[in-house]
Amino acid sequence: MKATPLRVIIVLTCLAALAAAFIHLSGRVQAQDGGEKQDSRQLSTTDTAGSQGTTRRLSRRQRGSAEVSPKVTCTFTLTPTSLSIGPAGGSNNTFMVNTSNTCNWTAMSNAGWITIDSGAGIGNGTVTFTVAQNISTHSRTGTITVADQTFTVTQAGIPAVGLTYFKMDFDSDNKTEIGYYRNGLWAFLKSTTGYSTNSPQFFSWGDTGLQPVVGDFDGDTKADIGYLVPPTGGQSASYAILLSSRGYSFASGQPLFVPAGFPSIGDTPIVADFDGDGKSDPAIWRATQGIWIIPTSSSNFTQFLFAQWGQLGDVPLAGDFDMDGKADLGFYRDGLWGILKSTTGYSTNSPQFFSWGGAGLQPVIGDFDGDSKADIGYLVPPSSGQSATYAILLSSRNYSFASGQPLFVPAGFPSIGDTPVVGDYDGDGKYDPAIWRATQGVWIIPTSSSNYTSFIFQQWGGPGDIAFPNTTGRH
Repeated sequence: MKATPLRVIIVLTCLAALAAAFIHLSGRVQAQDGGEKQDSRQLSTTDTAGSQGTTRRLSRRQRGSAEVSPKVTCTFTLTPTSLSIGPAGGSNNTFMVNTSNTCNWTAMSNAGWITIDSGAGIGNGTVTFTVAQNISTHSRTGTITVADQTFTVTQAGIPAVGLTYFKMDFDSDNKTEIGYYRNGLWAFLKSTTGYSTNSPQFFSWGDTGLQPVVGDFDGDTKADIGYLVPPTGGQSASYAILLSSRGYSFASGQPLFVPAGFPSIGDTPIVADFDGDGKSDPAIWRATQGIWIIPTSSSNFTQFLFAQWGQLGDVPLAGDFDMDGKADLGFYRDGLWGILKSTTGYSTNSPQFFSWGGAGLQPVIGDFDGDSKADIGYLVPPSSGQSATYAILLSSRNYSFASGQPLFVPAGFPSIGDTPVVGDYDGDGKYDPAIWRATQGVWIIPTSSSNYTSFIFQQWGGPGDIAFPNTTGRH
């Protein structure tokens, strides 16, 4: 036998080493029928969605060398992206999650008062959530997050005070004064001075964050001022009132103090003359139960009127709808007005209802036609470059909303702070649908005696103040 040359052995050895290296680099490869090869490696890809993603383990059949899968990116959209809801809250609120069918997601609440009831899936899906009650007078905002998308929930608070109308006359000339409340400072311009800023009247009564109220608590036809003292030491809140008949004195024994319930359970102040003695009664409406608790001034606040009317989320209101000199009680609920009349003993068997307004629209009440009965209205939002509008149903027209029957008067632009301030500024017995521009402190008052063609203008107050008359029940 012939010996194999050394150089041939070296070549063959090198070729074998190269083949082994190639097999090592290519992965474990097994020959299959037809020359097809199976790559048994596990390839990892990631579906990315903001801070969330899904990792999938894949096995691929390949021809020749292995192929690496491209990175898959998940995108998400929400429909809708926000919700505005009333103080009552509620369940079965939903929004849609839109994404590709391989992308998973989980919804997370970022607020303790928003509870996710159903909120996870792969591909398109629906998030269902519950919003708790808000018994505060302040609105609040919370969010729900899905991947890198945010859904916003804005919840209104309960009214700070009930909706009423009172002439707010400090000088007994049957004309409404203009004024503001600022962290315990009261400042008024009187009609007898032509609303001159050279002769203002100031009071110091209250403090930062304390709810102001105005009424005629002593029956002398002059306005009295007050605020709500918060509960302390297990005691209820209190009305703290300075009386005009006592020279607005806050010396010991001079102010009037009357219990005002517990704001933590939704007790809302509402001031009106419910017993017909010519004095305002410092009542409360318990929003969580719809209960009216009215201590009567004619009994020196030792006797009470009770009624259950309305529910959480309503705006409580009072006005004389039957012309008996007593305030009737009622509510406004997204365009529905429900009234219990004093002539029926506030019986729930004989209510009066009106449909006028809508969800989220500001209600107003006053005597716009001078017949001593309450008229009802709301603010129509601006559109197409036009201002907002008072839309008022008149009792003298039987509250008709037929064409030509309602009263419509421009109401400015809420976006720049225009706020309803309804009162009888010209003394003709009819309420004037005025506005106060909070951003500038400007009062714009179209007078009913001129059929709204003449105006009273004045600058008084500024951003952050509560204008009086407090037609909207601002806190």
